[in-house]
Amino acid sequence: MYLVGTIFGSIFFSFIPPLFASLGFSTEALAIGCGLGSASMMTAASTSLLGLFPDAEITITSFSAAAQLVTSFMGTYVMVFLSVPLMNFIFKRVKKERAID
Repeated sequence: MYLVGTIFGSIFFSFIPPLFASLGFSTEALAIGCGLGSASMMTAASTSLLGLFPDAEITITSFSAAAQLVTSFMGTYVMVFLSVPLMNFIFKRVKKERAID
C-alpha cells in the first residue's frame, strides 16, 4: 500500500503546485505545502514548483525540506500520543473487553 501511495501520490502532488500557483498563492506558501506527505511526494511537488519559479530554488527547497521535517516529527508524536490511545479507547468500547495496555 505504501508503494501505491508513493507512486500515485507523487504524480498527484506534481500537478497541485502549478494549479495553486496559477491561483495566486505565494512561492513560500506553496513550498511549505510541498513538504506534506512522503519524501517522494515532496520531491515531486517541489520539482514541479522549481519549474515554475527557477529563481527561487533555495527558498523552495529549504521551505519544503523544513516542512517535511516538521510534519515527520509531528506525525510521530500524533501517532504515539493520540492515535494509539484513541484506538485503545475505541477498541474497548466496541469489544467491551480489555484492550491492549
